[in-house]
Amino acid sequence: MSAFVTPPLPSPSRGGRARPSAKRRQLIICGAVAPPEAAKPGRASSFPSNPDKQRIRARVAYDGTLYRGWQYQTDQPTVQGALEDALRRKFGHTIRVVGASRTDTGVHARGQAMHFDIPIARALRDGESERKFHYTLNQMLPPDVRVPVLSVAPTVVPCKVTDECGNVGIATRPWHAIYNAKGKLYTYRISTSPVFDPLGRLYRYHEWRATKFGFSEELLREASAKFVGSHDFSAFTNSTNPPPGFVPPVLSNPIRHIHSATVIPEGAGMYRIEFVINGAMYRMIRNIMGTILSVSCGSMDISNIDHLFASKDRRLVPKSAPAKGLCLEKVIYDEWEPLGAQ
Repeated sequence: MSAFVTPPLPSPSRGGRARPSAKRRQLIICGAVAPPEAAKPGRASSFPSNPDKQRIRARVAYDGTLYRGWQYQTDQPTVQGALEDALRRKFGHTIRVVGASRTDTGVHARGQAMHFDIPIARALRDGESERKFHYTLNQMLPPDVRVPVLSVAPTVVPCKVTDECGNVGIATRPWHAIYNAKGKLYTYRISTSPVFDPLGRLYRYHEWRATKFGFSEELLREASAKFVGSHDFSAFTNSTNPPPGFVPPVLSNPIRHIHSATVIPEGAGMYRIEFVINGAMYRMIRNIMGTILSVSCGSMDISNIDHLFASKDRRLVPKSAPAKGLCLEKVIYDEWEPLGAQ
């Protein structure tokens, strides 16, 4: 495995207001607005500045039932915490994991993406191959978390860069799980059967209103189609205080584009709804599904969806659909599709 070298990171600003410089300007990296990665206390850089580090990229699959989401928490079990614990035991010190998506409590994933930087000297000293490291990492993880795909990340990848004056150019950066992502594929699984299969209870939501009030597959399709396209999804996101650490500013933009929302019957009153989206805000898909199901069961008129978009008021939106039905199937990249089309 070969190392890569990145340019030095900009230093934090000192003193009063300074004239913007090339080091301080905002860059748009691979479609996401990204500020310079200044070193700050308690915040690890997303880009390695040490030539003795090597970036690894991987896909992660997990059953989210017992986890408080992806994001690391000091006093709660999380997927990121499980991965970092395995890496700490492997290398003897903390190695930060950067995930492409911060899935919520109870949400599952088949194709989450991540990267982390490992010390080259340690790998060379042990004479460990990439294949052996992949195997060892999976053996050190809990049984409900697995890394199906792991490889050395590209040393540099071309990224579109726009400066504060609007000039567009091409720059190179190390491959990044967040900035190189082009979109995400989510699925939400429901059952409308009067008798719910107990073996699916952890991964599918039983829509009880379907039995009591009726259910319309036609309305399910029509309501899903209302969310396709670019919209201001302010009404469909819950407010949240971001945890400490780097949060890309693009996440604060309520405009999102849903490329498709496809309803797929799975037999016996079960359905899978697939969303291809450029990026989701906190609880956005679950709030959308809560609205779609309310329309499908006759609890809300489909025309109200337009009013919800216009209101930008979360209080008017129906209750979120439960987390257990939601799965991050894949984070989409131009150059990296090891899991194939799903």
